[in-house]
Order: sequence, then structure tokens, then C-alpha cells
Amino acid sequence: MPQRRKVVEEEGSSLDSLMDALTNVVAVLIFVLLLVNCEVSQKIVQMMDDLVPASPEEIQKLKDMLKQLEIDKKKLEELKKLPPPPKVDLDSINKKISALQTLIKDKKSAIDTNNKNIAELQKLHDEKLAARDAEQVKADAMMEEIANLEAMLDTTPVAKDIPATEITIPATRAIPKGAKVHYVYITGDRAYFVDAPKYMEEIAEIVDKLKDDKGNHMATGEKSEEEEDQKLSAAEKRAAREKEKAESKKEKPVVFDRDKVIPILSEKLKKILSPGLVGSVQTAPHWGFARIDISFDRNAGTPIEALTQPTNGFASDLSKLRPPNDVLMFVVDSPSMYAYALAREIADKKGIPCGWSISLPNECVSRTQIPNLAINVTGKAPEKPPGWKPPERARGTGSKLD
Repeated sequence: MPQRRKVVEEEGSSLDSLMDALTNVVAVLIFVLLLVNCEVSQKIVQMMDDLVPASPEEIQKLKDMLKQLEIDKKKLEELKKLPPPPKVDLDSINKKISALQTLIKDKKSAIDTNNKNIAELQKLHDEKLAARDAEQVKADAMMEEIANLEAMLDTTPVAKDIPATEITIPATRAIPKGAKVHYVYITGDRAYFVDAPKYMEEIAEIVDKLKDDKGNHMATGEKSEEEEDQKLSAAEKRAAREKEKAESKKEKPVVFDRDKVIPILSEKLKKILSPGLVGSVQTAPHWGFARIDISFDRNAGTPIEALTQPTNGFASDLSKLRPPNDVLMFVVDSPSMYAYALAREIADKKGIPCGWSISLPNECVSRTQIPNLAINVTGKAPEKPPGWKPPERARGTGSKLD
């Protein structure tokens, strides 16, 4: 029994030691808790000391913010009560956006093109404006010259009017046989003497010389292939032979190559015309002939002022004529009738038989067919428009004398 008591005492002493240890631990924890509590209290006191008290304005501002939050909260609650928005078709929206982007791209391209066109138009406008300004400068210079001429005209003495005179036109008569017809053209208040017989004689000599050069000729009188292939009866062959015999006795006309002869005649004509006359050889593909056209230099001829003088170039030209074998034909441009009257007076004083005619507007030129000249035809005559009529000539003595 004593041994069991000893064991119980040993177990009781070990529990006491455990209790002491636990007590010590609890005491330490309590002490630590007290220290932590003291530290937290100090920190809270320090934080409270560091806090800055809010001003009345800040407090009011915070109150306003609270009110606004309450209002927003109410709006949010109301929005929650509304039905949800409809579902958006994003594919359709994307297609519309793509179409709008394409449209914007096209519009931009069109705008760029329009800007380029506007730039070109602006350049053209500037060029036209510069041309207009240049023309305006010329017009101003012309107006200044006109003003100067008007000023000179104001100081120029006025010529006395020509007294009216009654005249009688004698009866016309035919041109004597064998007489040489010379022409005088009255245009631009100037008289131009054209010695047509002399020019035609010289041209005829040139044509005769060209006939000696076979290189200028075209073949004539040859039978066509259709005629050779055509079968003729005995009577027709006999008639053809008789016709050939008759034709052989006649002198065959020489037909010239127009491409060779016309340039030669044009060059020769320039050398034989008198100063102040401008000539050209005219022909057409459907013509079998050629003519000489003579126009007039506006600075040549005998002006109206000189025709009133006792001696002048026109009177000198008429001194070469020998009436009645030489006669004059006047071709008059109607605005130059006064110049014609003066020139006609000079011719009448010299006793030269005269005739006259009025030319059509812008046709006061000399046109004479070259004699004994036949050229090859290379084309057809153009068709005349429907209702075409030959131009009517003004009155005059024409090819007769008065």
C-alpha cells in the first residue's frame, strides 16, 4: 500500500507543474495584450490629434454630394423599372457603316477630280483674262489713234461738194471687128490698167513652146478597151474607117498634163505682169481648161487724188493705146463710181472708145481663159445645190461701147 501512495503523490506533483506553466503563459499573454492595448490607444490618440477638423463649406459640400447620390439612386431605381432596350442588329449597322465609308471614298475622289478641273478652268480663265487685257491694250491704243485722227479731222478743211451734173449715156454700139480690148478695173478708189491682149499674146507664145516638148503632153485619140472589144458590123466598121480618115485630116488638139503645165505657166505669169498686178493660173479637176486671175495691190494703181491731176500714171498707160483699133472696158466696183467718172473723163478726152460694167461685190478681178490650152480632166464636176441660179450682173454696156 505504501508504494501505491507514492505513485499518486508523483502524479499530483506533475499536474501542479503543468498548472504553473499554464498560469505563467496566461500571465504573459495578458501582459502582452495589455501592452498592445496601450499601444493601440496611443496610436488612436495620435491619429485623432493628427486629424484636421472639416470646415462648414466642406461639410455642406459633402451633404450636397449625399443628396446628389440619393437623386442618382432614385433615377437608377426608375431606370431599372423601365423595359430593356431593343436588341441592336450589329451586322446591319456594320454594313451601313461600310456603305458610308465607300460613299465617303467616292465623294472624296469626285472632289479631287473637281478640284483638278477647277484648277484647269482657273488656268484657262487666267489665260483668257491675260488675252483680254492684251486686246484691251490694243483697243485703247486704237481708240487713242482714233481720237488723234478725229482731232486732225477737226483741223482739216472741208472739201467743197462736187456740183451735180446732168450726163447722157450714148447708145451702145458693137466693138469694131479686129479691135484690141483693154481693161481698166476701178476698185478701192484706184484705177488699174490691164493690158489683156499683151498678156494673152505672151501666154500663147509660152503655150506654143510647151507644145514642142512632148513630155508635157497627154495621149489623145486612143481607143478604149471597151471599144476594141466591141464587135462591130460591116457597116459600122466602114463608118468608123471613114470617120478616122476625116479625123486624120484635122489637126488633133494637144492635151497637156495639168500637173506639169500649170506650175510652168504660173511661174511665167509672175514675170510678165506689170507692177501692182497679182496673177495666178486657176483650174479645177473637172475643167479641161485654165484661166488667168489677176487681182490688184491696194497700194498700187492710180489713186483718186492723182486722177484729178493733169498728168498721172493712168493717163500715161492710156497714151500707149491707138484708137479706134484699141478700146477700153471699165469694170467698176460700185463704191468707186467717182473714181470711174474721173478715169472715164480722161479716156474720153483721148478719144478712146469705152464700155463699162458693174462688178459683183468682192469680184472686181480680171478672169481670162487661156486660149488654145487643153488640159486633162481628172475629176467630176461638183453637183450644184437645188434651186441654184447664176448671179445677176449689174447694168452696164457689157461687151459693147458707148
